[in-house]
Amino acid sequence: MSAIHEEISAYLRSLIVNLSPGAPLPTEAEITRQFRCSRWSARKALDTLKKEGLVYSGQGRRTRVLDTVPHESFESVISAGAAFRRLGIKLGQETIFAGPIPSNAELSAKLNIPEGESIIKISRLRSAHRRPIIVEHLHFPWHIGRPLLDTALKTAEIHARLLTDGVDYQTVHRELGATSCPSDEATLLNISPNAPIFEVKVHALDRRRHTVEYSIYHYCASKVSIALETLRHSPSPLKMQFHPH
Repeated sequence: MSAIHEEISAYLRSLIVNLSPGAPLPTEAEITRQFRCSRWSARKALDTLKKEGLVYSGQGRRTRVLDTVPHESFESVISAGAAFRRLGIKLGQETIFAGPIPSNAELSAKLNIPEGESIIKISRLRSAHRRPIIVEHLHFPWHIGRPLLDTALKTAEIHARLLTDGVDYQTVHRELGATSCPSDEATLLNISPNAPIFEVKVHALDRRRHTVEYSIYHYCASKVSIALETLRHSPSPLKMQFHPH
């Protein structure tokens, strides 16, 4: 049997489906009367919806429906396939390279291993509606990446496989920048060499702060956009840095 706050959350979700962004939800007092519950249960139900990115409230203000910018699940943060699946799009894949490589200075620093040590790299071209949109370069420590070469390359869902196998993804740092498309990737993406592209670097750590993945995604800038929603009186996850050179 579910807890009362879970029942309240489910009820409020059913209301949100038919409400416009900015519309108010019932107050804590109204919820306690309707469900004959404590204010704690009402507050916990509303807090759950806030964590899910469905509603917001200012200090001492009514809880209201949040705008319809979709919020990402944890899996969609580490997986382009999962991110697009939330948009109703199944990404196609073509493996460009899969195998061991010696780590260069950048990779060894991110993976916290000696430079030149072997790691596993998987490069793939991802497409939506049969149009190429992403070149992804996934880098894994040997013990995590090596098993992928035997079976996981047959499926597009590499990260789903890693999570199922118990790889301990806990913290993810993403860095978005703009860069020029390398000529070899421009051919794959069907764009001009040096055309502007989004470059997303993903650094994933386990609970012991050990790197489990460091990957670089190159997105066709003409085919994707990125939105970030920030509430007043709430911290934003966005951090801007300046690189003068």
